[in-house]
Amino acid sequence: MDYSKIIVPYISYGKIEEKVSQFRKKFWDQSIPVDIEEIADLQLGLFIIPIPEFRNKTGACAFISSDSKSIYVDKEVFENERYIKTLRFSLAHEIGHLILHKTIYTGFGVNNLEKYYKMLKDIPEEQYRFLESQANKFANCLLVPKDCFIKLAEEVIRSAPKNISKYLIKPDFMSKYLALSLSDTFLVPDTAVEIVSLSMVDDILE
Repeated sequence: MDYSKIIVPYISYGKIEEKVSQFRKKFWDQSIPVDIEEIADLQLGLFIIPIPEFRNKTGACAFISSDSKSIYVDKEVFENERYIKTLRFSLAHEIGHLILHKTIYTGFGVNNLEKYYKMLKDIPEEQYRFLESQANKFANCLLVPKDCFIKLAEEVIRSAPKNISKYLIKPDFMSKYLALSLSDTFLVPDTAVEIVSLSMVDDILE
């Protein structure tokens, strides 16, 4: 396949939220943290295949095969408990590709490492960013459900010490504070909570 000619269709954030809502109704309830490993393994039937040094070679932690049967994951991320948040986000990200990009991914024909490396080398940088950005939004929406996040964020802000609460009207400070307070609750990287926080400033502070 000529990866240099790939054009990634635009998907609005609202459409991604809609896809996540449909996915959640089918595969998970409203409880947190979302057991993304159970969803990937037992419900979607995806094989999780650890690959040594994958992150060092590609800068990525995982990729999903074009036949939608396997997710290849960096071996250290998969086996080391300290990377559990990274692993969970990576699995949700790859499932995002499955849900949002199945048609285009099927055309990639990427079912082994060699073809994945070729795709990374040949795909236009801008188109690759579109793919990754959309999958990241899917993972954020899935692992950090909006209604649940707003409720917990409001509780954290109400209970913040006085010497901190006065700064929480500043979006950047608030997002970092909520990340420290809630990333363990959702079992996601701090950056995921920060991104969600910044997208919901008005909802949280209203």
